[in-house]
Amino acid sequence: MPSALNIEVRAFYGLVGLAFLGYGIYLAAFFHTGEYRIFFWVFILPVTMFLNAMRAADTSDPTDQPARRRTTTPRPRRAPTPHRSPATRDRIAARKAAQLDAIRAKHTNSTDAQ
Repeated sequence: MPSALNIEVRAFYGLVGLAFLGYGIYLAAFFHTGEYRIFFWVFILPVTMFLNAMRAADTSDPTDQPARRRTTTPRPRRAPTPHRSPATRDRIAARKAAQLDAIRAKHTNSTDAQ
């Protein structure tokens, strides 16, 4: 998902996030004098940056999205018919006509017997 934030803003957010992380590690691990100050913007700035990042994360219109790829398997396609000469087509037509005549004769014989 492409972000609406440009590279400079994302780099700035990353640097500020690293600065806050470093400050937190410093306070937790190395600061042992017993007193330190926490300013209100320490809580407000990360929340504001997070909300801006979430707001800009998906500003695209769903209709602008490219079409999804088909997930179902496509139906197999029929094989192309081979090129047939006129003589071959005539033989096939004669064979089909003979089969139809045999079926008609059989049907006629079975209806006459009843």
